[in-house]
Amino acid sequence: MLDDDIHGLRYVPYILPSPASVEIIFNAGSIQVLLVQCIPEGGPLGTTNGVAQMLASGMRTIAPTFASSLFALSIARNIAGGNLVFFILTGLSVVGIFVALQLPHPLKRKEKTKSRAPSPP
Repeated sequence: MLDDDIHGLRYVPYILPSPASVEIIFNAGSIQVLLVQCIPEGGPLGTTNGVAQMLASGMRTIAPTFASSLFALSIARNIAGGNLVFFILTGLSVVGIFVALQLPHPLKRKEKTKSRAPSPP
């Protein structure tokens, strides 16, 4: 009985990251929706999407290096018991939430209405 319980734990590393990955997918979709809504009708949608993807890719490249270097520095100098990186990343998350709350309500696009000729009586 105990042996079966221990073997069931082997699936835990596959199940726990699932909510985090779903959250990342939703965040990427939300960012794309905000970008599309902020571009005026007939505006440079392709250029804006390209720049946004370039910046996101750059941040995904720089962020792990920054976080691991900060973690190593906080451990080497014993700043905040080696946990300085977690305090800084939590602060960045709080700032991100505050900035997200400052976003304006979604823009309402005017739908193009086709004018109909009056029907004959």
